[in-house]
Amino acid sequence: MTRVILKYVLDGPEATIRMPHGARMLTARLQRGEICLWAEVDVCGPTVARTFVSINTGADFDPRYLRYIATDESSNGVVWHVYEKEKV
Repeated sequence: MTRVILKYVLDGPEATIRMPHGARMLTARLQRGEICLWAEVDVCGPTVARTFVSINTGADFDPRYLRYIATDESSNGVVWHVYEKEKV
């Protein structure tokens, strides 16, 4: 088993990303104006689809089935929070 850390870019407020099964989310941060996730993955594993959402501070949201990953702040002061949608 080979583990590496890979970066994934969220392309909107809700993004479904294919990544190796069992990927462990490390953090989410803003990089060059894009919300990015970093995950420890087994590059030899089969891939699965996982869905992530970014929510601005003060926005309404339903916390059921969401697992918190990280919080960051943009250069203009907007603070957002990244969660993974858990399958039910």
